[in-house]
Order: sequence, then structure tokens, then C-alpha cells
Amino acid sequence: MIRRPPRSTLFPYTTLFRSEQIRRRTSCDRPHSGCATVCVKVEDGGSLEKILDHRDDDKVEESECVSPKLNKTQVVDDDDKRWKEEKDVEKTTTTEEELKDVKEDAVFDVVWRAPKRRRMEEYEEEAYTRDEPSLCLVTDSQDSLARRCVCISNILRSLSFVPGNDTELSKSSGFLTLIGKLLLLQHEHSVRRPPQRNYDKEEENDILNSCSSLHGEREWWWDTLHNLRENTLVTLANIAGQLDLSVYPEDVGLPILDGLLHWAVCPAAYAQDPLPTLSSQSILSPQRLSLEALCKLSVQENNVDLLLATPPFSRIERLFAFLARALGRHEEQVVREFSVVLLHYFSQADVTIARTIAQNNPCVSLLIAFIEQAEQSAMNVANAHGINMLRDNPDIMGTSLDMLRRAAQTLFSLSRVPDNRSLFVQHQHRLLQLVTSQILDQHVASIIADVLYECSSHPVQTES
Repeated sequence: MIRRPPRSTLFPYTTLFRSEQIRRRTSCDRPHSGCATVCVKVEDGGSLEKILDHRDDDKVEESECVSPKLNKTQVVDDDDKRWKEEKDVEKTTTTEEELKDVKEDAVFDVVWRAPKRRRMEEYEEEAYTRDEPSLCLVTDSQDSLARRCVCISNILRSLSFVPGNDTELSKSSGFLTLIGKLLLLQHEHSVRRPPQRNYDKEEENDILNSCSSLHGEREWWWDTLHNLRENTLVTLANIAGQLDLSVYPEDVGLPILDGLLHWAVCPAAYAQDPLPTLSSQSILSPQRLSLEALCKLSVQENNVDLLLATPPFSRIERLFAFLARALGRHEEQVVREFSVVLLHYFSQADVTIARTIAQNNPCVSLLIAFIEQAEQSAMNVANAHGINMLRDNPDIMGTSLDMLRRAAQTLFSLSRVPDNRSLFVQHQHRLLQLVTSQILDQHVASIIADVLYECSSHPVQTES
């Protein structure tokens, strides 16, 4: 079970997702930021085990380790049917007879590992996408395997829509582990390269490396991956309301949180455009589905703490900036309400988080504008159809009363931080007009009155 620290000591966040083995370990064998065990084919004898150790140039201390080092060695049985896990084995060698049982293709065991600690600015905005080949040759076995994978994912997706099944699916650790592996499967951002001054050197090699259609037979599964990713995001969005990740170990919860946060702030066109399996007029994109899942996860307090503790914190800051900008997108009402819900839960988590949210300059103004727009719409409906029409159908004003209360409560949580009160001074007249409004809900007006009280009861701290 993940031990959640109290809210006052939520940071540093690097100590939250740490396994029991790494806690009991006094020191690491070598500094690392995450490694994975991959078994590959080896010719002319040798070991089948290859440790891919992803490290930064600077040494990382043991307290900064995000993913524990794997002490398990995976070996191939004589029958090549399954992998056995053995502990305290440093090196595994194979004989020539065992090498004959290894298939022609390399066999990989997919193990989630923490991303390399780099700043997000060091990666390219666009993720890797395959070029469409002019001729795609898929064998019968590959086509059969792809169809079976899509069929199983469609069954799980359909089951998640049935009321009551979301509770059962959220209790399966194996199913959640599979979801975590599929979220970011083959979605990679390459590291930015310095601009080249001479473009004439190694021109042929550059063409072979950049044009993926020349080796399309290696990525025969690319079209199937789109269907699997769509089913994964939809299924996770359906069960997120009943999912409590605090009861699962880090190898189950961390990949899910990392995948959702990445899709929410991913700058690639693949994340923001409709999924390739849908029409161009569809509104479903990986970003929107991830925001929906995050909103449902945030209903539980434990999930909010885990989201805020998922490294790196720079990605959390990007999420806050995106949510603040989304409040001003009047043409996307669903995304605006997603932003209000997430900001409502995040602002109540910690004082540091509330300060970080308020530092996004348009956030306070856009939250007030969200309430003002609903108040103006309610006034127009009351003048045109009467107050009874608005009382019977409150959603006719463009949003629900619950959303207005969440926006007002977010403003109240931000105003309780002393450093944020200077941001409310220039908006006091707008808040006062909302409090004295005759059409606004009384509960919303009382919360806004508390915001005015917080701003006026303490002297505003001005920066020298």
C-alpha cells in the first residue's frame, strides 16, 4: 500500500512513489533514474539479458530515485513457454541448445519504467508517428493477432459502460496494470537536436532514419495501436469514478497517473486532434478523454494527493496553466467545466498548490468571468421567459449550479492564501456586483461574499 504523507508535508514529491524495498535499502548499487530488463536474441552464445539503464549525465542520489532498480532476472525455459523470475541472480548464461529454442524475432518483456529526468522543453513537441507506407504486407498470423487484441479490448470497453461493472473493473490490479502499459505504448517524444549547419553530410543515412515507411513491416501493428489506445482511454474514463489508486502499489498506480497527466498537457497534434479511428468532426481526443478521467479521479482525496505528487512538478505547473487558459475557451464548454472541476479539487489540496494556480495571471479573472457569464445568461432567460422558467430549468443558463459553486469555492480557496490577496484587489468591484445580484444563486453569492471578506480582513501584502 502506498503511504500518503500528510498534506502539509506533501512535498518533496520524489519520496511518495517509493517501494518498500527501496525504503529499506540504505544505499543504491549505482545512481540511476530507472532501468528495465529486456530479453533479446543473442547470437554466437552469450547472455539473453540486457539491462537498459537510463541515466542522466549528473549523478542522482538515492533519495531522488523514482523507480526502484529491478533485482529480477528473466530467463528462458527449455520449452520457451514462459518467463521465470529468480532473485539474487546477477548473471544468466545460456547454452547453445537453449539458444536454438529462441525464436527468430526478439522477445521483449514490457516493464514500465519511470521516464528519464529531463525538462519537458528538451523534448520535441510532436511525438513519433509512422509514415503511411505505399504497400503494407501483413501476414495472416499478424492480422489474426491484431484482430484478437482489438476484439478483447472492445469487450472490456463495452463492459465498462454497464452500471456496476466499473466497480468490479476498478478492483482488478491486473486489469489496471494492463491499462497503465497501454496508455503511453509507443508514444515517444524524441530529444531536441541542435540545429545542423551543414545539411549535405550523411544525407542518405538521414533519409533512411527519418522515413519510417521504408521499414513498415516492423510496425505492422501501428493501425491496431490506435484502436487499443482509444479503447483504453474510454474504458479508463468510464471506471475512473470508482477507482482509488491509493490502495494499489506504485507499479500499478504510477503508470496510470503518468499517462493521464502526459495526455492532458501533451503538445503533439495527435493528443489534441480527434483520434485517428474517428471522423474529423468528432470531439473525442486523447486530451479530452484524459481530462475526463482526471476529473473523475479527483473526486477522491487520495487520488488528488497522488496526482500532485506524480513527478515531474513542472508538468503539474503546465497542467495548471492549461486549465487556466481553457477557462477562456467559450466555444468549448465541456473543457471549461473540466477545468473548473480540476481547479476546484487542486486548490483545496495544499497552500503551495493554491499559490501556483493563482500565479497563472488570467486564472482569477477567468473564474470570475465564468460566474458573470452564467449570471448574465440567467438574467436574459428571466427577462424573456420569467423567473419560473429559470427556477425549473437552471441549466438553461449555459451551465449548472454545481459548476458555479465549484468556481466560487475555487476563488475562496485561492483567496485564503495571503500571497494571493493582492490578485483579488483589482476584481473587488466585480465580486461586489455578483454578491448584490438579484438573480444569482444565494449559495454562490454567500461564497463570493466570503471571498470579499478574506481580501478585506487582512492587509494586502505588496511586493517591494
